Amino acid sequence: MKKWGIAALVLLPVLFWAGCGLPSTSATSAIPTSTKPKTMPVYDISEALAQGLVTMEASGFVGTAFLGASSGDVIKLSFQRQKPETIKIIVPPGTVLINSDARHQDMVIMRLKGQNPGIMGYYPIHEVVLYGDDRQDYLFEAYCQDMEKDNIHENNSFTLGTPAAADVVAVLNAAAGMELGETAFQSTQVALWALTDDPTRAEIDKRFKTDDAGLAGAWAILEQAGQDPAGRKLFAGYTAPPTPASTSPAG
Repeated sequence: MKKWGIAALVLLPVLFWAGCGLPSTSATSAIPTSTKPKTMPVYDISEALAQGLVTMEASGFVGTAFLGASSGDVIKLSFQRQKPETIKIIVPPGTVLINSDARHQDMVIMRLKGQNPGIMGYYPIHEVVLYGDDRQDYLFEAYCQDMEKDNIHENNSFTLGTPAAADVVAVLNAAAGMELGETAFQSTQVALWALTDDPTRAEIDKRFKTDDAGLAGAWAILEQAGQDPAGRKLFAGYTAPPTPASTSPAG
């Protein structure tokens, strides 16, 4: 991903359609309760909404993509806390967003990418922490769940849906842990469609242009997720190249 030249601002690529804590000691337990540091409350997004701790607005974020977009850094979630308490919100992989316009795609979230997205990019962050009462905007990497529907646009709004199936989450987690380079968005979307829609190559090409590198990445993602890509129509007669290397978890 390209980097913008100031203050770690990251340019927005989208894919277009055709710490360890200190050990506990007796001295620590002697600290008066009023002076002990508080643990920040952490909530899953569905839990936070159900308890009325936050409000959320979800919309498409496609920059200058006139025809909309289906894959990549394309979802903006805006949170506003409802109580004067700093909280952390988790939006897990497989969080599904239902489009208010049934003609357009529903989306499934892969991961958080940054904060304050704009036409020039966003500021990369790795967690949603609501420190103040103002609305906070966050950019998420997400993928289409409906191959036959129209791309999303910035005027599309979404509501929280039922979490994705375990095999879809496995594909998202596999893709997130692999170094796929410039084909990452393409390969992840193709792998998801191969799993959920089982299209042929011709059917995918009518909707979404892919190339050999994108197919190779999709094959590798499916294998890493415990799926058999050879059994998918997309890969009929296909010979897979070497699998891209997986990244090692930070430790």
